[in-house]
Amino acid sequence: MLAESWWDRKFYSVSFVKSQLEFIQGQDGCVKELIRLVKYWAHKKLPGNLHHSYPLELITIFRWQRGGKQKSFSLAMGLKSVLLMLTTLRGIRTYWKGHYSKAFANQVIDKLYTTRPVMLDPINPTSNVFEIYHNDDNLEVINAAAWKTLRSDLLKGVVLRRRQRWCR
Repeated sequence: MLAESWWDRKFYSVSFVKSQLEFIQGQDGCVKELIRLVKYWAHKKLPGNLHHSYPLELITIFRWQRGGKQKSFSLAMGLKSVLLMLTTLRGIRTYWKGHYSKAFANQVIDKLYTTRPVMLDPINPTSNVFEIYHNDDNLEVINAAAWKTLRSDLLKGVVLRRRQRWCR
């Protein structure tokens, strides 16, 4: 698929939808709760064109994995961690360790994606799930909404542990 055009890769991507759903459904219940909270936040705070759930689900799972994959954690800390990642999207260039090699991920990113943010899909590594954030002023909109929530009374007293480990 690396040799295919962007347009053609979009058509092939449809064949990965079932596996993408299985990836999300295969996550622990605790992270699914956090995903629901993040999607609710997006529904309330972001315009409709940014309600795409798959990138938000992957951001949430990514942060949960970085937090140690704990079975029990503070939803407030989890939300804060995800929102902090949303404020730094412009600098992100990442992939899913354990799903494909670093060399392959770097090859894909270098060949296909020159503009950040980039997060390769764990199921289809030729797809940048953050592609939606490249359109119009989407990065600025999501950044502003995340910062506004981070400064709200809801998260004011929430302190993340060192290295942003938010799991108990």
